[in-house]
Amino acid sequence: LQTLLDPGRVPLTLANPMSSEQSVMRTRLLPGLLGALRHNLSRQQGRVRLFECGLVFETGDTLTQTPTVAGVLAGPRDPENWASAQAEVDFFDAKGLVERVIEWTGLDGIRFAPGSDPVLHPGQSADICRGDERVGRVGRLHPAVETALDLAKPAFVFELALTDALTRGERRHRGISRFPAVRRDLALLLRREIPATHVADTVRSVLGALLADLQIFDVYQGKGIDEAEKSLGLGLTLQDASATLTDERIAQSMAAVLAKLAEVHGAKLR
Repeated sequence: LQTLLDPGRVPLTLANPMSSEQSVMRTRLLPGLLGALRHNLSRQQGRVRLFECGLVFETGDTLTQTPTVAGVLAGPRDPENWASAQAEVDFFDAKGLVERVIEWTGLDGIRFAPGSDPVLHPGQSADICRGDERVGRVGRLHPAVETALDLAKPAFVFELALTDALTRGERRHRGISRFPAVRRDLALLLRREIPATHVADTVRSVLGALLADLQIFDVYQGKGIDEAEKSLGLGLTLQDASATLTDERIAQSMAAVLAKLAEVHGAKLR
């Protein structure tokens, strides 16, 4: 499993292993999790959610130990019930779970980039990055890996390094603003290849502390839009901690956002 799930990396071999299956130091948490998944699926457990926190080991000039959290999801999204159809988990379930873990850890500056891990499905995976450093990955196992493991269902996995989260300082809290929040929605047209996260980052850079929340509520590609473009729906919640926002200030802020989006991404209102 180690070779299948982390090709190209040479693990540290143990001098006196407990068994041939445990003869090297693990470089990822996935082998153990996927072995447990396969065990559960073979025993008619159709809905599986597993996670593990532990160390992974990378060789080099020195042996590096990285605290990591990893998980695997397979089967229906919800427990069996009479009120709704049984939809299977997908990439966005796994990504949403990672986002909740990141929110809990308090890590900032996290973004998702197109996946580069050969073990994961190229169209249903993403790298988890902090700045220019990859700190994790999330996505569906590559079909060839699923076949090699003889999995009866698609499996979605994630791994996230916890080094920064475990050394993060004490959290600080701030009071809730007494002044009302205002929401403005934008429907933008832009090139298909531009990631939504890049657009969101640009909006945040313009609005700064004035932006209380940003939601991507719609992505549309199809009839009525150029085949090289997509429509992106953004919901922006604005709030000032010390004053009520005036119509003039809101209009100026939105104009600044639109001007920056046009400059950086060539985006325009739909």
